[in-house]
Amino acid sequence: MTGTSVAITGASGFIGRHLFEALGSAAQRISLQDQDWKQKISNHKPSVVIHLSGFARVRGSEEETQKVNSGGTKALAEEASRNGVRRFIFISSIQAVAESTDGGGSVNINSSAAPHGTYGKSKLEAEQLLRGLSMESRMEVVIIRPPLVYGPGVKANFRNLLGLVEKGLPIPLSAMDRNRRSFVAVSNLIDLILLCLKHPAAANQTFHVSDDD
Repeated sequence: MTGTSVAITGASGFIGRHLFEALGSAAQRISLQDQDWKQKISNHKPSVVIHLSGFARVRGSEEETQKVNSGGTKALAEEASRNGVRRFIFISSIQAVAESTDGGGSVNINSSAAPHGTYGKSKLEAEQLLRGLSMESRMEVVIIRPPLVYGPGVKANFRNLLGLVEKGLPIPLSAMDRNRRSFVAVSNLIDLILLCLKHPAAANQTFHVSDDD
């Protein structure tokens, strides 16, 4: 990543740790919970900001989730734009489009966004705010919508599932045919993020990412 300085929010999280390791010395951690986060952006002058932090659907009230995922993204992007950041990469979620589909269908980049819950709605609102900002400034915006991410260090429900496998216990997969899900390995997601750092064609685009089905 020579020649590209990068600021990352959420660097202490599951995806963030893998990304920070991949970027090495090019990366600078930024936490929106720190009072001096704006000063850090001003001092560091990153070329790219990668925004990973936010509330998952299992954390926070509806108001908190909206404030962090939408309001926090807006504040960060505006500060990035003021400081001459070239590209803002937002790690959104496939839930910004839909929680599920009917009849075994799939979600694609042309699907109409119809999020069901607070989490998905807050992510979609953040996306819309970013697109508006990119039209009013010179900062490019890249939006990535991953599904469930797995890999070394994963926690939450996926970690529980892996725990069953490690113990040799049966996994509740009887409804798998009716409840198919897409997943993405954290290594594949990191590869896409790294590609989006510099690739000219990624500017102001939205990407869906998943492993091969």
